[in-house]
Amino acid sequence: MYAPGLMAPAQMISAKLSTGLLPRQDEIRMFGGYGTGAPCSGCGLPLPPTDVVYELVFADERSFVFHPTCANLWRVLKDAPGGDWRVTCSCKEWNGYAATLAEAEELGCEHIAVHSRRSRHVIAIARN
Repeated sequence: MYAPGLMAPAQMISAKLSTGLLPRQDEIRMFGGYGTGAPCSGCGLPLPPTDVVYELVFADERSFVFHPTCANLWRVLKDAPGGDWRVTCSCKEWNGYAATLAEAEELGCEHIAVHSRRSRHVIAIARN
């Protein structure tokens, strides 16, 4: 059953993924510990010293500290297709996602520009 209290953190994490504030790649290391009072990288709420936290470290040496629930939400949302518009090609080798129709059209044009020399490509754009 869905917990209503998780909606705000999920929306915040999704927004941070969309803007690049949170990474979409997998971490290279993970540490567990207790909070220091700093804000959670996912929901922004404080991580008090009584709460268990996960610190995720990435290849570019950035690290992010999460509540366990926020870390789990990040793991699910980072791999979810982003954007409201789905862009597919008749070559069946490529799919893209975009936040706006204009971005979706641009993605389709970029794909055609790169691959049209080899074969014919038909781009379909649909709202998710």
